[in-house]
Amino acid sequence: MENSEPTSNAELMSRARASLKGKWGLAIATHVVGTFLSLGLQSISKSGFVISCLIAGPLSLGFALFGLSLSRHEDAKLTQIFQGFKRFGVAFGAYVLIALIVFLWALFGIIIFIAAAIVVGLFYFDLSSFSMMTHEFEGYGFQEYIALLGDGSQGLMIISLGLIGFLLLLTPSMMVALGYSQTFFVIAENSRIDSLEALQASKTMMKGHLWRYAYLVSRFIGWMILGVLSLGIGFLWILPYMNISYAHFYDDLKNIQTT
Repeated sequence: MENSEPTSNAELMSRARASLKGKWGLAIATHVVGTFLSLGLQSISKSGFVISCLIAGPLSLGFALFGLSLSRHEDAKLTQIFQGFKRFGVAFGAYVLIALIVFLWALFGIIIFIAAAIVVGLFYFDLSSFSMMTHEFEGYGFQEYIALLGDGSQGLMIISLGLIGFLLLLTPSMMVALGYSQTFFVIAENSRIDSLEALQASKTMMKGHLWRYAYLVSRFIGWMILGVLSLGIGFLWILPYMNISYAHFYDDLKNIQTT
């Protein structure tokens, strides 16, 4: 049963900064090595992308191990990001399962959106409107296509509603991804757990906390924009900050659900 109230996201981020105090150099170096390892492999050849996918799970586990150690003021080391390879099968399996499940949910949403768009189109347009799909409309720009929908404001409204509907249909896949967000932290703390058990454990931990975690993630959007504006330099500090904040979130979930 739950025995404590959730810690606010602001407090979790404050704890992350406290954990990083005096450890920024180590955290930055660790994330630089891990990030460049993954990105570097993607750029070397066509097979590099496949290799980067193979190591994504073990690296995620390594970052979870490092994040938990640093957030708990333990002896965190850069080499921890490579310890995930000691459990390659479980880490890779978890990564593949999460990617597959999220993809299938996203695909389901896209199929529903396309089907709904076709049905709406059949009711909204007369058959002659579909001639816009023929060669006579080649070269039309965005404004011309909007005009085909009716007056400009009506066309923009239809497109806007379509985009909103599309995003809403993708929401389930995003919620699924959030539900499995604690998977690698779970694996990091359970040496005997398998991939499916880790996914289930994460899903169980996140019940009732999906939106809280989504809000925590959203708090870093502004920071990421600054990272882009700084030509990527800001991410040297942002990525460790995010990782340690997420590690504190995991520990907070554990404290809440202690029986």
